[in-house]
Amino acid sequence: MTMRSLRVRDALVYRDHVQAIKSGLVSIIFTCNQLIHLYSNHGLWQEAHKLFDEMPHPNVFSWNAIIMAYIKAHNLTQARTLFDSASHRDLVSFNSMLSAYAGADGYETQALNLFNRMQSARDTIGIDEFTLTTMLNLAAKLRKMDMALNVFWKNPELNDTVSWNTLIAGYAQNGYMEKSLTLLVEMIENGIGFNEHTLATVLSACSGLKCLKLGKSVHAWVLKKGYSSNQFISSGIVDFYSKCGNIRYAELVYSEIGIKSPFAVASLIAGYSSQGNMTEAQRLFDSLSERNSVIWTALCSGYVKSQQCEAVFRLFREYKVKIPSTLSRQRRILVGKDKQFEDKRTLADYDIQEGSTLHLVQFCCAFMLSISEGLLNLHGSLEIF
Repeated sequence: MTMRSLRVRDALVYRDHVQAIKSGLVSIIFTCNQLIHLYSNHGLWQEAHKLFDEMPHPNVFSWNAIIMAYIKAHNLTQARTLFDSASHRDLVSFNSMLSAYAGADGYETQALNLFNRMQSARDTIGIDEFTLTTMLNLAAKLRKMDMALNVFWKNPELNDTVSWNTLIAGYAQNGYMEKSLTLLVEMIENGIGFNEHTLATVLSACSGLKCLKLGKSVHAWVLKKGYSSNQFISSGIVDFYSKCGNIRYAELVYSEIGIKSPFAVASLIAGYSSQGNMTEAQRLFDSLSERNSVIWTALCSGYVKSQQCEAVFRLFREYKVKIPSTLSRQRRILVGKDKQFEDKRTLADYDIQEGSTLHLVQFCCAFMLSISEGLLNLHGSLEIF
């Protein structure tokens, strides 16, 4: 039953809790709350709810535990039902539902309504830094940056490094690069300390604007503050110099990176490609012992830009051999989405011959790009087309 679904360590905790309840050594409510968390962490929603129903006087921690259990189960309807019926609610209860709504697709309206309710009862419910950051992320997701700015300035006492970073990143992600840099200046003027996340966002904005002077200043700050060992930031610097056309600097930074991230490699390949230097792009590609879809797509895109069709076909053939499981998975996705693949084939199933039309080349590249989308999202958009 329950014990079979628990890891050994948690099973021991479960046993000790039960024994403690029987012996009367600890608070039954406290122990039951702990067990609800334990059950929900292992997907035992029915057991968690059964235990909750058996509690004679659940407190606010009990209600929060069972609400969070259903949020973890992605059952927001049941979570909201429990939230509305709770005899005890605190800021954690509201933040839990708010965060769940904001992070799920299709529940943005519920998130906005709940936040408005929190603001109207601010004296009794309250709002904290977590609330603010959640709403800033939601506004960026909805591309409503005016709303984000309004929420941000209405709560100046909550504006810390995290909220500033979230606001700046929201503007950068939505294409408002200049505004994100303006906010950075305001952040510094307000005496708010920045960290590696701030620098990574600013580098992204500098890349988008191709602002070499400011980007170099950020690079100098990275070196001064000792952030150069941060793989994410170093990769962002490589991307920045590559997009600004300063390949020599990009190569120098890349050479100093210990473990090369796929994003850094793809950025340098894209930099070589933008200058028409496919020889160096191919050399870098060949030097890698492991290549993921992001890297394959970067090189393929470079050959498409330089209209070297034969090279694209050669890459795609290699790609079909090297990553067959990915192709198979992508084939199932395409079959399910498009009626033109009723015979359960994609262009990848046919032998591609040299001399085929350019749209087949572009298909090859788009095909690999669709596979790599998830990886690209880790670092923002990579300009390879």
